[in-house]
Amino acid sequence: MATVYEALDLRTERVRALKLLQPSLVSNDVHRRRFTREATVTAKVASDHVVDILDAGIDEASGSPFLVMPLLAGRDLAAEIEVRGALDAPTVLSYLTQIARALDRAHEARIVHRDLKPANVFIAERDDGSTQVMVLDFGIAKLIDRVSTRATEAILGSPLYLAPEQVRYKKERVTERADIYALGQLAYTALVGEAYYAPEDEASDGVMGLLMEMAVGETEPASARARARRSVELPEAIDAWFARATARDPSARFDSASEAVIAFAGVFELPVPEFRNARPVTTTPSTEPQEVIAEAELSEPPPPPARRSWRAALGVAGTAVVVVAAFWTVGARSAGREEQPSATDSAVRAAPSSP
Repeated sequence: MATVYEALDLRTERVRALKLLQPSLVSNDVHRRRFTREATVTAKVASDHVVDILDAGIDEASGSPFLVMPLLAGRDLAAEIEVRGALDAPTVLSYLTQIARALDRAHEARIVHRDLKPANVFIAERDDGSTQVMVLDFGIAKLIDRVSTRATEAILGSPLYLAPEQVRYKKERVTERADIYALGQLAYTALVGEAYYAPEDEASDGVMGLLMEMAVGETEPASARARARRSVELPEAIDAWFARATARDPSARFDSASEAVIAFAGVFELPVPEFRNARPVTTTPSTEPQEVIAEAELSEPPPPPARRSWRAALGVAGTAVVVVAAFWTVGARSAGREEQPSATDSAVRAAPSSP
């Protein structure tokens, strides 16, 4: 859907991350609204673990929307797992704790992320060598509403981390507990080195086949599958934790992300992390009118009066830029593909990458 480039703000000389919508999607109203929604939704989540949107607008030459964010040094959790394999429990707890802090703040703002997965969790490196976990890509996030709109929406999110209610054909509210499900699946992936439903994914003939297999639910305890597939030994207590976090019935899951993480610490007998203002999040419909963001109701915000000029430093190392999807380039090589410069070149000028 988009590509994120390392870029230089010509006004401040600060290096930033510049996110551009794929050119083939610029004329698609749904994708444009989903892309620009990220800026407004992210602004509602006050958390150290959500990436700030510094600027947003429409490139006047190409008509493409763009977002400007701080440039993070590090790599996403998917890459971390690919390089390191299964992670130890204390590391996973540290990551989950920071993810839960972001989710708690989002849920308090009545926002459901709906696409939590390893690729949307970034492990940023601080100057002191410590790590800061950031939750990325609120582009398909949705405000929780009293009225179900599930039947009118396309299936959004990554199949291996989708909660059952996100893919059922009957009308059903998708609440913050969909993110709790994804958090449980993400925890298993980090602990084991592959997703719980990796075997079903390998055996399926496509996304719909995988979703049908996942609809059945767990076919074996998490610890047994981890041992059989990856020779990873997990305490048997993880089975009850995973079953609750990923229960088919949303009401049977943990009440909040922080509650799930506190219970996770107990499974491994690790120190319980602290959460500021942690409290369960109810799924009871509110009696007060709530703002709704539905696909058919989104309106594109007007372009800002001022336009930013950017010169892109493309072709940089993968650890220095968050690559959402390498669909295109602007006059340079990016993630193994090379294409002709687009009309966006008037707003983004290619520059040599750092050695």
